[in-house]
Amino acid sequence: MTSDTEKLLILIYNQYKSKVNSGTDKTKAKIFGNYSTLHDSLNLNMSTADTIDSINELSTLNYLTVVYGSDVPFIITLNNSGIEYGEKKFSDDIKNILSWAREIVSILKP
Repeated sequence: MTSDTEKLLILIYNQYKSKVNSGTDKTKAKIFGNYSTLHDSLNLNMSTADTIDSINELSTLNYLTVVYGSDVPFIITLNNSGIEYGEKKFSDDIKNILSWAREIVSILKP
């Protein structure tokens, strides 16, 4: 997976978690509408063409289910594998931060 595509997946996962934390049921929270809606809601710093490419890549990797209309992503749904990826990514990031903090503390101890 390219780094831009991974960033998009993490942003989609974050939006999913935000929806769930706001009370939206998980089934509805997985649905993101079309590529333009997703692009605008995430305030992406990439072109819509690049967004479509990344959505296609995530679909190929089975992180998203995509229904196409006029050859563009029309309905985008986050799959459980995409949710699992986001959960693992944040778990690994937290472990890295805690490890880094332990190293700093060990350096500072007399």
